[in-house]
Amino acid sequence: MKPNLKIMLPLLLVILVVQFFLVRHFVSSSNEKTQAVVGEVDTSIPHPSTRYDAPEIIKVTLYSLKLNDLPTENSGLKTLWQFFSPTFKQAIRDKALIEPYLTTEVLVAMKDYETYEIIRQTVAETEASFEVKFKSSNRLDRVVDFRLKKIEDLWLIERLQPLK
Repeated sequence: MKPNLKIMLPLLLVILVVQFFLVRHFVSSSNEKTQAVVGEVDTSIPHPSTRYDAPEIIKVTLYSLKLNDLPTENSGLKTLWQFFSPTFKQAIRDKALIEPYLTTEVLVAMKDYETYEIIRQTVAETEASFEVKFKSSNRLDRVVDFRLKKIEDLWLIERLQPLK
């Protein structure tokens, strides 16, 4: 068995090194593609990637908002911003809505919820919509409509709208 071990250990080391460089290349190229579509991204928090499908975007952003100040202050809000499409980001900036938008009761409800439930979802090839009901013990439940669009293999949030 020892002769086999002498062959297996170097082979295993070569395989691990090759896997490391393949993963590194994939993550790097994914980040480059993401930055080409959405602009600068903070890779220390969740960010758009081709590995997320539309329902996962909802889960990732809502989980980040639930833990808004982890790992750093307002990282949940920053994560949500990173998943906005360039069009949505521009619309918010052009209308000077960034501060009022971030302080609306909708966003407060999204940050301060106990549970959420997806009450309706529609996922097509390039568009998706989700009605999400946020449940909180200290205020009425809120429903928010998330609209996502697939742009160059990345699912991004195209619109957030409260529903009555």
